[in-house]
Amino acid sequence: MLEEIKITIGQASHEGEFTNWIDLNNRCKIAEPHKQLEHLYKTIETAKRDQSQFVVFPELFQPRHYLYQHIKAICEQNHFIMIGGLEYGPSSAKSNDKTTPLQNEAYIAIPQSLNWNTSQNNERNMNCTILTVPKILPAEEEESFIIKNNYTFKGGNKLYIFKSSLIGNWAVLICSDFLNLPIHVLLQAHIQTLFVISYNKDVNGYSSIADTIQRISMCNVVVCNAGYYGSSLVFSPYRRDFKRNKIKIIGNQIDVAVTVKVPLSKLMQAQLGKSLKDIDGSQLFIKRPPDFGKFHVVKEINREDNLGL
Repeated sequence: MLEEIKITIGQASHEGEFTNWIDLNNRCKIAEPHKQLEHLYKTIETAKRDQSQFVVFPELFQPRHYLYQHIKAICEQNHFIMIGGLEYGPSSAKSNDKTTPLQNEAYIAIPQSLNWNTSQNNERNMNCTILTVPKILPAEEEESFIIKNNYTFKGGNKLYIFKSSLIGNWAVLICSDFLNLPIHVLLQAHIQTLFVISYNKDVNGYSSIADTIQRISMCNVVVCNAGYYGSSLVFSPYRRDFKRNKIKIIGNQIDVAVTVKVPLSKLMQAQLGKSLKDIDGSQLFIKRPPDFGKFHVVKEINREDNLGL
């Protein structure tokens, strides 16, 4: 297992509110999808330079037809895992269809090869698995917007945990699902890193929640938000404050691509109860919460071999 992983956050800014850059008459799809490519490739260049293992984009960021036109090839060629939000789906629905419920999904693109030290471009490695994870429940403001425009919403009912002996265990949540307490009960002690993609105006509230969850679940928490509002952030459960808050990007209309390192192998040891010391002799990580790991997932599917992790 890697000692640490590198995560590139692509906080993309849009011109104004959500309704300004989508087509309400076309099932809320991104009105000018080509503009997303500039943000996409800016972040990819940063991830390539920094040799990141993960690249993360905000909620509702990616035009669906770019998933196989661009995302798949980028993932295959660069050997990093890509996570981001898709515009409302499904793709099969016609533009004037008001009866098919809207779907808010995250995509997860996982390359067959996770070798970041070589430029293996042979045919065996030129492949990746693409998964989509549905948002479980719409946010309150999102639900009001959907009803106002005569649409309905189709939520998900599953929680996915991705397991790897190399890059640890991790999960992906979409925006308001981050506020779902039962989800965190299920995730506690099962993951080292939690990714949250969001389009969220409550920039200070999410920071407080992320700080709380990294203590309760004793894991890295990575939030990638839309840049018009700002406040993408990363917390790791270090005992010392200056190490714990890895980064917080605050401000209006901030368009940025930045790479952050978070702990992995030592964090897993701490989750298992090992006491680790910092260079000054103090505890490296926070104490494990009471009853940590005593709750268990009822049903678990391990697809590690099939996903090449």
